[in-house]
Amino acid sequence: MNENLKPLMPNFGIRAKLSFFTTSFVLLILGIVSALYLQQQYKTLSESLDREIQPLRKYTEKIVLDLENVSFSFLLLEDFRYRLKTKQTELAKYKYKVVKVVEEKSWFTKNILGKLNYIQKGLIDTEDKKISYNIDTFFSEYITEQKLKEIEENIYSRMRDENGKLISKEKFSNIQKIAYTAEETKRKLETLQREIDNLTLQKETLSQENTNKNKTQKEELEKKISSTQMQIYSTQQKLENTLDELNSEILKFYYQSQKNNIQELSLNLDLIRIQTFNLNSLKPGFDTKIFANVNFLNSNHFSNHPNIVENFQESIQSLDSKKLISLDFKPNSIKIEGREYEVFLNLIFKKPAVVYRA
Repeated sequence: MNENLKPLMPNFGIRAKLSFFTTSFVLLILGIVSALYLQQQYKTLSESLDREIQPLRKYTEKIVLDLENVSFSFLLLEDFRYRLKTKQTELAKYKYKVVKVVEEKSWFTKNILGKLNYIQKGLIDTEDKKISYNIDTFFSEYITEQKLKEIEENIYSRMRDENGKLISKEKFSNIQKIAYTAEETKRKLETLQREIDNLTLQKETLSQENTNKNKTQKEELEKKISSTQMQIYSTQQKLENTLDELNSEILKFYYQSQKNNIQELSLNLDLIRIQTFNLNSLKPGFDTKIFANVNFLNSNHFSNHPNIVENFQESIQSLDSKKLISLDFKPNSIKIEGREYEVFLNLIFKKPAVVYRA
C-alpha cells in the first residue's frame, strides 16, 4: 500500500479497509455524477430561459423602434417648421425672376402714334403690358408649406389605435406642442454650448498673458462660464423631461395595442418586467409595469433598488465594441430581499445591419 495513504487509513482489518475504499469510491462517483447532472440541469434551464427571453427581446425591440420612429417624425416636423421660417427670407435671393408679356402693343402704336410722345411725354402708352413673378430654383426652395402639410398628414394617418381608428385632432395637436417645446429647448441648448465654447476660447487667450487687467477679465469669464454651465445643465434636464413626456404621450395612445400584445405573448408580468432606457439617461422609457398589478417586481422600490441601479450602471460602463456588434450579453444574477433575479441587457439599434458592417 502507498506509504502516503497509511496515515489516512483507520487501523482496521482488510475487510474494513476494503469497505472504506468502496464507500469512498462510490461517494466520489456520486459526487461527480451529481455535479455533472446539476451542470446539465443548469445548462438546460439557462437555454430554456434564453428561449423564453428571445420573444421578449424581439417584442421590446419592435416597441422601441416604433416609438422612436413616431417620436422622431414629430421632432423632425417641428424642426422643418423652424427651418422653413428662418430660411425663407435668406433664400429668396436665389429665386429666378420671370417677366411675361400679357398684352403687346401694335407696331402702329409703337412706331407711329409713339412719335406724339415727343410733343408731350406720356401722351400715348406704347409700353407692352407685362407681369413678373419669381420661380423657386434648386437653391431657393428648402421646403414648402405644402410639403410640410403633406408630412404632417402622413404622420397623422399613421397614428391609429388597435382598432384602426385615427388619433383625435386634439390629442395629435397636444403631442405636436410637446415636440415643439423639445425642439425649441434643443436649439437653446445648442446656443448655450456654442456660447460656452466661445467663452472658453476667450479664457484660454487671456491665460497666455499674465497682467492684472487680464486677471480681472479672466475671473469675469469664469463666472460667465459657471453660469452658462448651470444653464446648460438645467436645459438638458428640461430637454430630457420633455422628450420623456413626448414618448409617454405617444405610448399612452398605443397603450391598448401594447397591452393586447402582452396578452398574446402570455407574459406573466408578476415574474417578468421589461424596461427600456436611453444610454444618456437612467430614466426608463417603456415599462411593462403600466400593464401589471402592483407587486414588488413592478414597484418603484424594486427598480430604484441600489443593486439594480448599480448593476445597470456597471453594465453600461462595461460596454465594448465586440459586445456592441455581437449583442451577446450574459444575464446577471442579483439577490434582493432573499430572492434571486436574472437581469438581461440587450442593445437596440435603429439599423442593426449597418452597425454590424460598421
